[in-house]
Amino acid sequence: MNKFKFTIFIFIVVICSFIIAYPYITDFINRYKEVEPKEMTLKSGEYIVGEDMNQGIYDIEVINGKIKFMQKELSAKDKILGVELTNGEHIGVEGKGKVRLSPANFETIKMSKAGQYEIHHSGFYKIGLQLPEGEYILSYAGKTEKEKPFVQILS
Repeated sequence: MNKFKFTIFIFIVVICSFIIAYPYITDFINRYKEVEPKEMTLKSGEYIVGEDMNQGIYDIEVINGKIKFMQKELSAKDKILGVELTNGEHIGVEGKGKVRLSPANFETIKMSKAGQYEIHHSGFYKIGLQLPEGEYILSYAGKTEKEKPFVQILS
């Protein structure tokens, strides 16, 4: 094989490699691109993050009705705070009603007069930003005795 044929062969291999790798490279870049979450209202339907809405961390609030949002049953004024939605994720909204997605504000949780931090909504909270770092004793007060909280601590 002479130098010209070898150069053409390498050129073809590089072009083919680029064509094959291009979708993976752009997906990787788009996944980590800084895109601001935007407030929006959703009704019953199927939505895809990155197409129907921007990726980001959202506070979810039911405006009216009873819905099932991402397999969680919610009623009017129910909230789920700090939910991270990533590109390509499918979001299902079922039922009658509307849900508002707004960029998470990570509001600081204030200590009550009784010296306790009270969390009133389900969600994801950031230690150091919303609650001071430290050791806590957790207690739960629900509407019924059958209700059980789910607490997960992530580093």
